[in-house]
Amino acid sequence: MHEFAFAVPGDINQATGGYVYDSRLLAEWRKAGLDVPLLTLPTTYPVVKRATLAATAEALKDSPDTIIVDGLAYGVLPPDWLHAQRKRWVALVHHPLCLETGLTQERAAELRRSELAALALAEQVICTSRVTADTLLREFGVSAKRLLVAEPGVTVYPPSIPLGPDLLLAVGSVIPRKGYDVLVAALAQVADRPWICRIVGGFRDPAHVKALRRQIAQVGLQTRILLVGEQAEEELYSLYGQATLFVHAAHYEGFGMALADAVASGLPTVAASGGAVGQILSSGCAVLVPPGDVEAMAKEIGRLLDDGRARKRLSAKAKTAAGRFGSWAGSAAAVADFVRKGIKV
Repeated sequence: MHEFAFAVPGDINQATGGYVYDSRLLAEWRKAGLDVPLLTLPTTYPVVKRATLAATAEALKDSPDTIIVDGLAYGVLPPDWLHAQRKRWVALVHHPLCLETGLTQERAAELRRSELAALALAEQVICTSRVTADTLLREFGVSAKRLLVAEPGVTVYPPSIPLGPDLLLAVGSVIPRKGYDVLVAALAQVADRPWICRIVGGFRDPAHVKALRRQIAQVGLQTRILLVGEQAEEELYSLYGQATLFVHAAHYEGFGMALADAVASGLPTVAASGGAVGQILSSGCAVLVPPGDVEAMAKEIGRLLDDGRARKRLSAKAKTAAGRFGSWAGSAAAVADFVRKGIKV
């Protein structure tokens, strides 16, 4: 008999932070001998229609009584629908849906109301950072006794020999929240240095990708700022290993897994401090700038490109701070223990 199931919208193997988190939890549970059924929900989330709910109910049929649901879906499930399924709900919140950059005020308010109502019916809530936990406690009515913070583990990429000019590396889906327009504007101000920037991440917002390509062309950096899409793990090892700097301009992060990987790998990093970033990098292991501040980002990128000693000092601090990150096995075990205790109550 399965103790609980894990419900995720679409393909769990997608290369975004949330999906990587989900897939790593599932892999660690299976490694530990815990058989957790994966329930694949419709790909339309967080947009919900009658057909979406019907397909979701079908996916949950014959599942265990306790179900962990990824927040991309859980936050928009209607209360009456949740009641009707007669399940014990555990919500996994990467970050509140209403905090996604680029939403209209009306859509953000709608998502906030929806998530507030759905979380009121979750018997337990899991989130990936202390900052997100504080937001859930303060703004979404989640009590501390039903809340667990389970931070992601990290991947440490070994250094390799650089193959050309300074490589600036940015990793994350090409969506408005990641602030790539800010990064492009900052890089335009340091274009007198010899560098190449590779932006690694899926094209999940075609209109935004088109606008970003247009912006890159307008500043004449088409051959130097490269949108390379999602990359296989072996290519990521090569890129992280060769990078001179890791650059991260996101307006908000529920955690910032690619950023944590960079710091754990000892990469000198310039990052916007939105969301959980200021918390996870609070020990001086990266250079932090305010979200959306083009001038500050350009200044710090230029300074570190010009000063190899400063890069080495920052790399040493990053390596020292790497120990504050946990492991995937530890996070998966903590989640499983938390859910099991709730089931017994």
